Amino acid sequence: MVIQANAPPAALIAIGFAFLAGAAMLAWYSAVATLHLTRVASVVHVEIEDRLLGVVPIARERIEDVRSVSMVGGRLPGDARSHTPDFLVFHTRDGKVDRGHSQQLFTRDFAEIRDFLADPSRGEIVLRSTGTASEFVRFVAAQSGVVFLTALGALLLYLGVRGVFADPNAGIGPV
Repeated sequence: MVIQANAPPAALIAIGFAFLAGAAMLAWYSAVATLHLTRVASVVHVEIEDRLLGVVPIARERIEDVRSVSMVGGRLPGDARSHTPDFLVFHTRDGKVDRGHSQQLFTRDFAEIRDFLADPSRGEIVLRSTGTASEFVRFVAAQSGVVFLTALGALLLYLGVRGVFADPNAGIGPV
């Protein structure tokens, strides 16, 4: 198979790196989050872990001494027309805690989290962001995009490097 590129090698290399950077960013933002609630002697601890591609741990947040959970309206005060969704907030003895995007992936599980906190007989619960069909499809689509961008970026890098180090005697590069 003969692949020829008429673009300058430097442009191919730059675009290849851009595709690889885009793939890395997409993989990072589509990480699978796991929410682990553990009750130890009437005290509940929450741990939120993000895993790259669902396998490699990349971030871990811990919230100590959670007493309750609530959904807080995201609308701006006095603006009834805003469409900002509600968000999940944990209440500790130190105040309200919101750890950002990873925590908000579990807003659909609010009732289950609230019921766990209200029932002292339950010891632990583990929830995953890919627990619903829509989130699982989002994850699969994002990972497909990661694979596509990585393959295209690697191909462009190969063509760019091949163009820079052209050697007709070695059988690589433009002839």
